Amino acid sequence: MTTTLDQVLNNPLELISRLKIKDKKGKYKKFGEVITPEQIDIINTIHSHDRIAIVKARQMGITTAVRGYCFWELFSSPESLNSSVVSNKHNSACELLKIDRRFFNTLPKPLKRSVQDRKDRLTFSSTDSSLMASSAQSDSQDRGFTMNTAHLSEYAFYDNPEEYLASMVASINDGKIIIESTANHYQDALHRICLDANYNDRWKVIFLPWCSFPQYRKALPKGGFEMDALEEQIAEEHNLSPEQVFWRREKIKEIKDERLFRREFPITIEEAYSLSDDNYFTDVHFEHIQKIEINNDTVTVLEEYDPRDSYILGVDVGGGTGGDYSCGIILSRISHSPVAIISSNTLSVHDFTVACMNLAKRYRAQICFEANNHGAGYKEVLDSRGWTNYRPFTTTKKSKIQVYEHLRNYLEEQMIFNLDDKTFTELRGLVKDNKGLAPSAPPGLHDDRAMALAIGLYHLRDVPMPKSEWDKAMFNSRRNNIRTPKTAHPLKQNRRYRR
Repeated sequence: MTTTLDQVLNNPLELISRLKIKDKKGKYKKFGEVITPEQIDIINTIHSHDRIAIVKARQMGITTAVRGYCFWELFSSPESLNSSVVSNKHNSACELLKIDRRFFNTLPKPLKRSVQDRKDRLTFSSTDSSLMASSAQSDSQDRGFTMNTAHLSEYAFYDNPEEYLASMVASINDGKIIIESTANHYQDALHRICLDANYNDRWKVIFLPWCSFPQYRKALPKGGFEMDALEEQIAEEHNLSPEQVFWRREKIKEIKDERLFRREFPITIEEAYSLSDDNYFTDVHFEHIQKIEINNDTVTVLEEYDPRDSYILGVDVGGGTGGDYSCGIILSRISHSPVAIISSNTLSVHDFTVACMNLAKRYRAQICFEANNHGAGYKEVLDSRGWTNYRPFTTTKKSKIQVYEHLRNYLEEQMIFNLDDKTFTELRGLVKDNKGLAPSAPPGLHDDRAMALAIGLYHLRDVPMPKSEWDKAMFNSRRNNIRTPKTAHPLKQNRRYRR
């Protein structure tokens, strides 16, 4: 059956399968000869949705599939469209546009048409439609255009991804935005879209594990292949064939680090974000932690006061103007874990300080607070109220690193038993500073709970460990058995001596 020109142009897969790509050996092949089911699924998903976010493993041909769709959309449209491929740097965006240029230059003769070809733009003369390359560092060159489709490649690594996305959404209105990227770090901009997609159906999220790629399997050795216990577990959980498990084992040998394998070739979206080099904490630090879901209440009590325990209140003070949060965390000396939390970004410094005092009274806790910035006002309220059981903590570049290293040591030694989900999220999202400074929250996120926890835990070590009931019983027993010697009357002593 002969396929007509209209059928080729009206069906994205019909045209895309005829486009030429380069294989790993540099040879040109028709896309349709090597296209995978996963690439077909991506093309179909892009065709039916206008907001697509793709979390990918490396070397799976995702970028090529997206470029194929964008090329088809522009090439086949009788109307004038503008489509942009975006990368963090202009040169890398121009490299991606070379894929489209290769598509066009290798088209069958019946599909050829006039084109204006520049380094960063292809414009089809008959429709005045343009494929352009642009940088995420500045969208100034795009402001004069109404975008119909935007492909944001390696979005998680943009300098200001969310700011750029907001600008692109305003430019593109109801057009298509296709984001694809490998994972950068926990709570990066792409990860936040993925998490939000659980509650907001605006974005269609696609994750492609390594096991979905047909080439990631290896013929079994002649001598046989026996899985170890971990491999058997992974195979059962993810329905892997022996050939896939054997490929996994050989790839780990090649990389020489299972941790790096899981980062480069994740099998779940959680694994994709579990071991980023950019994060200060990784999933390993929290394997033993019980995570407690809490509400957004100003004061949350996880455990009531226990007279057999001792407590401290770690505090990070904000301005109360709707920006950074003021946060206080009551920590148990026995479990080194939060038992109560106060958090607000609307309470004034005065009202927040009074609320902290009330919470500290409830737990008979010393207050340790960051003395910088709003801490001066916090201290002033404590002094005016006659509160003396406090310790100010001045954060410097060095001291901030110290309190976070102390916190990380406690997590590594599994000395913290539980965390609320919001503090967990802040800690898990902290990223390293490439200049050697203390870790911080990514743009758009907070680290107030993390800092309050770190300050409190740092000073908790100075709080004496409360005695157990057995210790108290032994102490009382020893105290009751000790009798203070009485001084005998000299005459009575003499009488006894004479006897």
